[in-house]
Amino acid sequence: MVRKIVFVLALMMAAMTACGQSFVWFTEPDEIYADHLFKVRQIWSDKYALAVGKGDAKRTSKDFNGNLVLLVAADGSVFYDDQTVDIKRDKIPLVVGVFRYTSGKQKKTIPVVAIKKKEKKPTAKAAPKRKPQQKQVTTADGLIAD
Repeated sequence: MVRKIVFVLALMMAAMTACGQSFVWFTEPDEIYADHLFKVRQIWSDKYALAVGKGDAKRTSKDFNGNLVLLVAADGSVFYDDQTVDIKRDKIPLVVGVFRYTSGKQKKTIPVVAIKKKEKKPTAKAAPKRKPQQKQVTTADGLIAD
């Protein structure tokens, strides 16, 4: 699965570079994107789509006034036109890079957001209960009393 994604990304990079477009991939992505609800605007392939985030609009509103992003379906799902992508609690929108392209005379840069499963944090084992230690008290004559 990972090899397929890397292979497809490499092909896309080669194709996009020829058209004046390019990707910059982060080696250790750790930024979680603010929006968790997106509207697909344009499909690049089953695994890649340009989408707009919900932004400041209310969740119940049909408006999507957030920023443009390139969504990557890293979990095996596919995108389709006008799809609403709602990232549930067990997944996160992780910024994995940026995509640079030219629109007219302007150069644009948008985040590449991958939808990934949250990693489960290891649960800490409770420390074994210790028996309370008795205090040792030194008396005036130098003897230790328990």
